[in-house]
Amino acid sequence: MPASILVVDDDAAFGTVLASLLRQAGYQATSVTSAQEGLVRLERTLFDLLITDLLMPGMNGTELLRATQAKFPDIPVLMASGHATVREATQAIRQGAVDFIEKPIDRDQLLQMVEKALARRPPLAAEPPLEAPDIGLPRPQLEDLARSDAPVLILGETGTGKSRLAGLLHEASRRAKGPFVTLDCGTLPEGLAESEIFGHVKGAFTGAAGSRDGAARRADKGTLFLDEIGDLLGPLQIKLLRLVQEGEVRPVGSDHPASVDLRIIAATKRDLEADVQQGRFRDDLYYRLAVVPLVLPPLRGRHAHIGNVASARCEAHAERLGRSRVLSSGALEALQAHDWPGNYRELDNVLARLVLMSRDENIVEEDVRRWLRPGRPASSPSPAPVGSVREEENGLEQARRASERQAIRDALRLSGGNRTRAAKMLDIGRRTLYRKLSELFDEGELETLS
Repeated sequence: MPASILVVDDDAAFGTVLASLLRQAGYQATSVTSAQEGLVRLERTLFDLLITDLLMPGMNGTELLRATQAKFPDIPVLMASGHATVREATQAIRQGAVDFIEKPIDRDQLLQMVEKALARRPPLAAEPPLEAPDIGLPRPQLEDLARSDAPVLILGETGTGKSRLAGLLHEASRRAKGPFVTLDCGTLPEGLAESEIFGHVKGAFTGAAGSRDGAARRADKGTLFLDEIGDLLGPLQIKLLRLVQEGEVRPVGSDHPASVDLRIIAATKRDLEADVQQGRFRDDLYYRLAVVPLVLPPLRGRHAHIGNVASARCEAHAERLGRSRVLSSGALEALQAHDWPGNYRELDNVLARLVLMSRDENIVEEDVRRWLRPGRPASSPSPAPVGSVREEENGLEQARRASERQAIRDALRLSGGNRTRAAKMLDIGRRTLYRKLSELFDEGELETLS
């Protein structure tokens, strides 16, 4: 499983570009725009590395470094800044950062630093798998679902085990010896989304030096898991419907469809029925995917279940580290009383850190409370008033254009003005970059871009 990296930078466009660069290098990367939000993400998810800017409003990078060391000492931290002095860089390293990198960031230097930092991780880097009972699904029901080739739609909040359930369905199916291909629709670059799903032929667009199979072709004779399907753009929903109905894919640039034999499992944290009513998701695709709908319940309120899962996960983490750790009755009560807005992912995160950091065999209530954070139950997004939809769309369009402009500026700065390299960093073709430059910048601005 690729390493997971959190990028914290108050410059949203720069953070997006940096996360995209890391994903191109094979890592999982998430970017946020404040240290406070970064701490929330660290508490909910097991990240392998933190990259943070030094100068940020509110909590700065040095303060985030200290907070991370205090609460997540197993996560290495890389510090970055475009305004740093030698003294500040030295201070950051003395305070515990594994390295310091200056902006504008050189791609090769960054990837070398990332590789070096990841090598310093403790043994507990991977998340032990959840089992079917952990996510509230009895094994007989799992086996019945696995025997079918019907599409499955898994609904549930973040951290409830949707991706793990998809994997379990594949492992228990007749397709278990075939590939299990996962695609996160929420992170697909707009310009390359169609190619990522359906593939492309040589010359289909600038930079397509050869043909490439998409996720659907790679999943032939196996299972295609489409995570966060609710984020899939409208035009791609039409093409996906053809795949679900007819079992055919048409690569970008090709006039010849190809047949595939696969099962589709989709998942989302969104309220897809509400999205259908508001025209954001095709109703015909929704009903095709929701042949077998499954709703994974959140952890809050399932107190007895929390105790059973926590004990099993604690034992699994301890076994991986070669330690003996047991949750006391007080520790279990503290875990059961928490509302767990991050659900199983947050619970497993806390248990991993308890096992890693506890010095005594018996984990007590005080140990648990040290790692818990105040939280509120996650809620489903409320439908927007009908009268406000157009205003919201106009605002989103303006925000999108501003974000694209800034992302292009940063990519050109990071690439030293090399537009071919900038296009690769942005996950778009060179022709698309030139089109966006023409659409988003006037002639005077173009001359100032480096």
